[in-house]
This record gives sequence, C-alpha cells and structure tokens, in this order.
Amino acid sequence: MSYTPSKNLVQFIDVPVHLLEGSNVEIVHYLKDAHVRYLERDIPKIEQQFLGLIKLYPNSPALTAVFNLFQKFQLEMQWHMKHEEQVLYPQALSGNIEENTHLISHEDQEPFLVEIIQLLKSGRYAKNPFGSMLIGSLERFEEELRLHAWVEEHLLGL
Repeated sequence: MSYTPSKNLVQFIDVPVHLLEGSNVEIVHYLKDAHVRYLERDIPKIEQQFLGLIKLYPNSPALTAVFNLFQKFQLEMQWHMKHEEQVLYPQALSGNIEENTHLISHEDQEPFLVEIIQLLKSGRYAKNPFGSMLIGSLERFEEELRLHAWVEEHLLGL
C-alpha cells in the first residue's frame, strides 16, 4: 500500500521562528522589508536574467512573450504590495481588519509565476546554463512569495 498525501494537508513552510510569537508590528516590519527586497533586489535580478537570455535567443518570440508575462506579474505584484502597505497592514496593526479590502488575492497572483516557470522549462532555453539560472531564481522567488503569503494569512490574519 502506498501513501498519497491529502491535498488538505498543510504544506510545511519554513517560517522564521521569531515571527511565530512576534507581535503584529514585528510581522509587518518583516513583510515590508521583504517588499523592499523584492523590488530592489529579487525582481531586478530576474529581469536582468531574462534580458540576458533574450540576448542569447533574439529570434525567440516565445521567450519575449514569457518575459512580457513576467512584466505583467511584476506590475500586478507592485500594486498588490502597495495595497497591502497602505490598507491591509495598517488594518492589521490597528486590529480593525475590514472585510472586502482584498482586491487581489494571493491565489489570483501565484499561478502567474508557476506558469512562467513551466513555460520556461518547456522551452529550448531551459537547457542553457543561463536559462537554468533564471528558472532557479524564479523558483526561489516563488517559494519566497509562498512563505510571504503564509505569514500574511496565518500570522496577521489577512
């Protein structure tokens, strides 16, 4: 008999231990620091990796289309982070979380990155070392965003 995990099981998330018993102020500080890291380091690095790969495959409209999808994801994510910082985090800090303030859910955004990764893996550039680096960066970023969403949902109750 083989074991098949239930889809209802909670996936293990590697949450920084200090957050598990941290105050909402500490959690919001951690989340805002992550936003800065995404905007100033992670996203620009991924963008540069995309542009480098596009230079190696200048006649690949599929790669350009995947990059355009990443740029759309990036814009929506920037708007989402701004909304969190201006609306949701202040509500969490005040203790007055209002319903219907989530205009974009994490479930709406997460498939974008998964789709981008799958499209890259299915392309001929996936075997290129630069393509592999890009895919690895996207996978790490996707994991980071999954952790970020878990912290927001389970520790702040957003």
